[in-house]
Amino acid sequence: MIALTGATLGQLEHHSGWLRSAQAGPSAGSRSGASSGVEACLSTAYQRELRAEAGAVESNRGAVMGLRKAPPYRVSKLDPMQVDRLDRLGLRPRVVEVPYSGSGRGPSPPIPRALRPPSQAPPELDPRQVRFMQSSISNHSAGKEHAVMETALDLREGRLRVSDLPVIRVWRDEQGRVWSLDHRRLASFLMAGNLERIPVEWVGPEVVSRQSFKFTTQTEGRSVLMTLGKGLGVELEF
Repeated sequence: MIALTGATLGQLEHHSGWLRSAQAGPSAGSRSGASSGVEACLSTAYQRELRAEAGAVESNRGAVMGLRKAPPYRVSKLDPMQVDRLDRLGLRPRVVEVPYSGSGRGPSPPIPRALRPPSQAPPELDPRQVRFMQSSISNHSAGKEHAVMETALDLREGRLRVSDLPVIRVWRDEQGRVWSLDHRRLASFLMAGNLERIPVEWVGPEVVSRQSFKFTTQTEGRSVLMTLGKGLGVELEF
């Protein structure tokens, strides 16, 4: 089960203000086509969930204010197609506004010592056993040829098989934890929600050392921020 978490005062206030406006209804001539499209693609049940969340934010405003100041965030519009894809994946996203630069998560931790592949390394793993090295990924690949959400949806709805995709590379550390070097594909497998085993390729310390710059996780690899473009992202926790 994937949970989506959001986290800062700035993010919560953004939701609260947007939902108060939605509840009040449009003022004459004020609602844009983009705004209407966003609300139209959200299910009634999901809108109720978000309104309840906004109410909780208002009632606990003092407690939230006492945490810490939020970093500067961009105000951006939801993409209705992205919300629709997440909804079809069975997810209920909380929109996170992404900082202008950096992940805002502090310095990268030291990378664990990589071990050589086990002598009888399993050729397949449960994707939930595999951890993210990176703290964040982009929904789209560098050349925009592939997207995490579209791949996950194709896997979930049977248009794509795991065997159609390249095998992900994994390695293990001294504590027996398994880490991925291919994070967008791992996110697609996990978001699809219907894969019990995936093929893997085990790599050793030499390969890991060349990829050590990717080790930025602050959650021991159990969550990753997926950026969606236009200053938006969702926190995927596994």
